Amino acid sequence: MGRIAIIPARGGSKRIPKKNIIDFCGRPMIAWTIEAALQSSLFDQVLVSTDSEDIAEVAVKWGASVPFLREEHCDDYVPISDATISALKQAEDYWNCEYDLVVQLMANCPLRTQNHILDAVSSFEKSGVKYQISCFRLGWMNPWWAVRL
Repeated sequence: MGRIAIIPARGGSKRIPKKNIIDFCGRPMIAWTIEAALQSSLFDQVLVSTDSEDIAEVAVKWGASVPFLREEHCDDYVPISDATISALKQAEDYWNCEYDLVVQLMANCPLRTQNHILDAVSSFEKSGVKYQISCFRLGWMNPWWAVRL
């Protein structure tokens, strides 16, 4: 079964410019996600999908594949799932193969580890479902913190 991790990392962040490559505890933000994906040893490819040469350069330095820049779905309005599907199509064309398992990993999640990825993929494969999304139990994180009333 072919497996690919796709890390969407658009270069045009407006709230935190260059958020995917800013330093976070001594590494670029995206490096944490790349490292966790690589350490999981689950994927045939760890692909960073980006429209930014700067992000591509950092991603390659940390071990990800960036054989092409994103051709579409690079604006503030496109759902991230569309960007991931587009990257998957580009990857399958580029490597002339198909992937049976696609894992989308957000670039700005430095606390996610290889064990989180291993557990999520294991849970997915055992469940028999076609799709899975990660979540967490409400507790320390109050969702209203993200909303201005």
